[in-house]
Amino acid sequence: MNSKYSAMTINERLYSSGLMNKFDLAANSNNICELVNILKSVELNDEAITTTIDWIYNSPHSPYNKNKISVNDIPYVDKRFNNLSNTDLRIIKSIIENHGGISENVCIYIDCNEKAINGLMYCPYCAYIKANILL
Repeated sequence: MNSKYSAMTINERLYSSGLMNKFDLAANSNNICELVNILKSVELNDEAITTTIDWIYNSPHSPYNKNKISVNDIPYVDKRFNNLSNTDLRIIKSIIENHGGISENVCIYIDCNEKAINGLMYCPYCAYIKANILL
């Protein structure tokens, strides 16, 4: 027997069940027990629940990730980072780490002389802000 949620993403499950706001409140208040109950109610298994909760609080892309980060946590110095949000900084740090650091090559954007990320043609700032690279 197929579940009504079988082909749905987690967001689709939460929306169709009317639990999106309840989920948002639980995630924002770090109420793990409530998150587990909500995710179980939309038929996620224990492994998927664990993975989802880990993503909620640790993914650089998650709006619920409140882990502190500063410009000093990024293994590359660029004065343009000073005006970015914590989410932006977490994503830039993740991009650098996912690509194994910074190369000796120079970013290809006009008037940018910063070093490019390994395997990319852009510096960390241009990769994320201008080229919209997220991983």
